[in-house]
Amino acid sequence: MIKSGRFKTVFIALAFVCFIFAGFMSVNVMTSCQSEAQCTTCGNLCIGVPGLAFTMNALINGTVVFPDIAIVIATLSLYMDIALLGFELAIDEKIFEVTQNITAWIDTFWWYNLRPALQAMTEQLNTFDSFQDENQGGFADSNDANRLDAEYMTRTIESHRQQRPGENVCVAGTISGGMTRTSVFRRAYETAATIERHPRTGNDTSAATGSPSNVSMAADQLSRWEKYTTTYCNQNYNAGYSGCTANQAQVDRDIAVTDEIFAKDTIDLKTPATQKAIDDILENIAEPEINDTVPPSALGGAQGQEAVLAGQAYKAKRQVVYDALYYVVSRRAPGTVGTTGSPNFLQDMRTAAGIDPSYFSPNPSHNEIMEVMMSERFRTGQYSIEQVDEPENNEREMVVQQAFQAMLLSDQLDLLDRYGLILAAQASGEIKAAKPFSPAADATVQRP
Repeated sequence: MIKSGRFKTVFIALAFVCFIFAGFMSVNVMTSCQSEAQCTTCGNLCIGVPGLAFTMNALINGTVVFPDIAIVIATLSLYMDIALLGFELAIDEKIFEVTQNITAWIDTFWWYNLRPALQAMTEQLNTFDSFQDENQGGFADSNDANRLDAEYMTRTIESHRQQRPGENVCVAGTISGGMTRTSVFRRAYETAATIERHPRTGNDTSAATGSPSNVSMAADQLSRWEKYTTTYCNQNYNAGYSGCTANQAQVDRDIAVTDEIFAKDTIDLKTPATQKAIDDILENIAEPEINDTVPPSALGGAQGQEAVLAGQAYKAKRQVVYDALYYVVSRRAPGTVGTTGSPNFLQDMRTAAGIDPSYFSPNPSHNEIMEVMMSERFRTGQYSIEQVDEPENNEREMVVQQAFQAMLLSDQLDLLDRYGLILAAQASGEIKAAKPFSPAADATVQRP
């Protein structure tokens, strides 16, 4: 496009030069032709009669020169106008073309160079600012997140430290399951064993057909004698006249209160011989003799009725005694069922305390657990070393100790309840003996 513009410019300049040259040549070049002069009739060359000036004037002002000059002027003017018009058109066209080129260049430069470059620069600047703002925001968020994470970790560590149980707390947590189990068996055994003694006390015929206690006190005593001589008899007692010539298989077990009850942390009540020995010991303590039965013929009179009512009082008092005694035994009842139970979870502590392994039970009782937790585990330095721990674990151990102390107090309260009933039963008998009925009552009620 630039070469085409240059060519047009050179062509217009050349045409303009040619136009001036043609005009100059048309005005300044004269064409030769044969002259014709005015002559006389005589046939000789001559000058016009009016003279040369007249002739020249006639030629110039006549019909030859001036019309030709006017034609030349008109022609030249027309040519000049056409040339100037073409020149003007060419100049206008060139100006328009140059203007268009400049406009196109400016448009191209603006739309395809400067404006995209400015847009890209603006976008880059904005992007950079936005990216910088985003990064700064990200840095701020990261700082906040780091502070939050640090605070969260600090609180987590603090919470974990405060909530992390020590070894002794874990021991108490392990034993708590056994405490619940032993409590269930302890109460169930105490209730069942106490009720099991009731038929003998009350001469109950529905308990066992042919039971000696259903017949008479003498029959019951004979049955106890036979059991003694065949099971518990010691030949050395009563100066050698103990009722047997040799010691029996379970000699003295019916009177060995310390060995059978208090010397054992857990009594193996699942063994029939041991359970029978415990029952016979408590029977010797609570009820060595039973009341005799009231004959049916006596029930129609006042003495027979009084004897039956006295028997009711007797049975109630014996139940109180049996319940107190079996409460002591039930605290030593095994904490589970089966013949050989699970491993003793107290064994490690008892071994560290130097306890004879023969005292260990595979199914520790309520009494054994309390003995270990409240006495034996403090006998070594292991417990004190384990308490070199966080303050929170020492506080938890205080709670554990208070819980076991509360359980001991609860056991003592239960025992005091039973002791209170025993005192009430004893006091009622003493009051009856010390303050009998009035003479009027004695006159109406005949006692045996």
